[in-house]
Amino acid sequence: MNKTKIKKRETPEEKATNQTLIMFVLTHTNTPKNLSELSKDIEQPTNLTFYHIQELKKKHLILETDDKKYTCQPLLQGENSENLDDLLMVMIRILIKDLVLPEDITLRQLEKAVVNNLTTYIENFKLEII
Repeated sequence: MNKTKIKKRETPEEKATNQTLIMFVLTHTNTPKNLSELSKDIEQPTNLTFYHIQELKKKHLILETDDKKYTCQPLLQGENSENLDDLLMVMIRILIKDLVLPEDITLRQLEKAVVNNLTTYIENFKLEII
């Protein structure tokens, strides 16, 4: 009997996690990384990593260098990243202060509530580009 290996499809959560891992790696390194380095860093096959890189490029979150290496947008690195982190922490403190939540909420539930509220705010916010 021939046993065929069935590939499991990524769940939306796995897809988001893999893309987040790639962004984490790229924002915490000073030099661009090639496909095999990223695959090793996130412990995923190169074809899956390549797919996520293409998705992140479409979203304009990462850049490809002339020598086929990848880096995140400059605003997400170094001092710029620290400024964004500070701004995000202020936003999160304001959001948490005004959220109406049950008293027995877990840290994971709080994290999810913050992310959901920030995501909704960003999606509904009208940004004018001058």
